[in-house]
Amino acid sequence: MKFCVLTLAVFTLICGSTINAQEKKEVEPTDLVNLKQVSDPEISPDGSMVAYVVVTPMPAGQHRNAHVWLVSTDGSTPARIFAYSSGSDTSPKWSPDGKSLAFLSDRENPSHGDPSFHFKVVGVEGRNDFAPDEKKTGADASKAKPIEQIWLISLNGGEATPLTDIPGGVKKFKWSKDGKKIAFIRQDQDTKEERERKEKKYD
Repeated sequence: MKFCVLTLAVFTLICGSTINAQEKKEVEPTDLVNLKQVSDPEISPDGSMVAYVVVTPMPAGQHRNAHVWLVSTDGSTPARIFAYSSGSDTSPKWSPDGKSLAFLSDRENPSHGDPSFHFKVVGVEGRNDFAPDEKKTGADASKAKPIEQIWLISLNGGEATPLTDIPGGVKKFKWSKDGKKIAFIRQDQDTKEERERKEKKYD
């Protein structure tokens, strides 16, 4: 009996010491750097879901790791990644009917430079800086900076599809109340002629 009591006492002492050691662990700068960040929360129109972005820290020089997640507001289903790619996926916005999510992504756009891909931008008549860029290949493509475009994905799943292929990309956007249009902000770009002049060092 004494042996059992002694063993129990030693076991309790060891466990207590281990717990205390874990509780007293100091937070290192690397712990803070490696913390994932949550941002851009968007509640669905019916209030049942929340879309948000999780950013995972990456080593310097590597592409930003950000993706869209979904979670139910009542906790009935666990959080799950919803929009994932080799690029960065951010700024989720619910369609007014709650059936799909639009978001910004700098993932590779298969429609870039494809003449059969059409989208209509209202109010840009006479704007030459909206002319589509020529599709880059080889070394030029590898040097090209990733550009964020608007993508759309159904809440029922499936692959995300690009809604825009705008020179300079999209900075911010917002659905219209009827879900038929999307307003967006972009940075004005040089026209093809202006780019050629700068390449030839005329300016």
